[in-house]
Amino acid sequence: MDNIIFMDKFDDYSSKDEEKEREIEDFNGLRDALEGNLNHRLSVLLSGNEIADLIESTTRKRIVEFSSSERGKHGDSVCKGVKRETEREICKCMFYHDRQSEGKCPSCCAIKQPWTNISKRYEVVDYEFPMPFKHGLRHRNVDLVLKDILDGKYYAVEVKPPRRDNKKPNKNTISRMMAETLTYTALLEFAGDSGLKDNKRLQPAIAFFKDSIQYDKFKHYNETLKDPNFEYLVRKIKVFVIDYKEKNEAREFSIAPYDE
Repeated sequence: MDNIIFMDKFDDYSSKDEEKEREIEDFNGLRDALEGNLNHRLSVLLSGNEIADLIESTTRKRIVEFSSSERGKHGDSVCKGVKRETEREICKCMFYHDRQSEGKCPSCCAIKQPWTNISKRYEVVDYEFPMPFKHGLRHRNVDLVLKDILDGKYYAVEVKPPRRDNKKPNKNTISRMMAETLTYTALLEFAGDSGLKDNKRLQPAIAFFKDSIQYDKFKHYNETLKDPNFEYLVRKIKVFVIDYKEKNEAREFSIAPYDE
């Protein structure tokens, strides 16, 4: 698909950032994607593309065809294991592990230390939550859906994985993460009731691990940037930090807002 939308314009962090043709950060542009009515926000986030042009279909594109009430419900009652640890597989394990019989994951073929949530306030209620169009979108899934147990809010969270020894780290920018969650939540809002999870509107959010490039970058921006656009964005987009400790049989993780 040749359609390029706002999130596609960002390059990754690199030691040669200044030589890249694509942008690294655009907090001013992201602020524009948060202001105005829904039509304006979608126009910015989709770079002027019509939603129908982004829908994948072998037949005529019809944005009125939302998927059924089963959308977002995973077909398997248990996790059947993962083969690697991208953000998708990590989010899958975070969703399933505490739902297994007696907290066990006997069928997992890759993760010897499954991710188990010890957060007291935030519950993982879904992963890979899709966009509400029958034929799908190229940019289509919310990585993780979190529920705030205290106030009942639901968050559509864009997640980046932690650093791994001997593996190339994920270098997506903070702007890219913000653009993704803003795009997904705007599309879900556009869908009305079909864009809800448990009858709740999903709020935009990002999350990174404490040992990630994204955490280091965000900490630097938060402490030294002094950019009013960045400050506006972090008031509107929930920013979570994931911390974890490895134990013999599990990786115990906690999720908390950055500013706590």
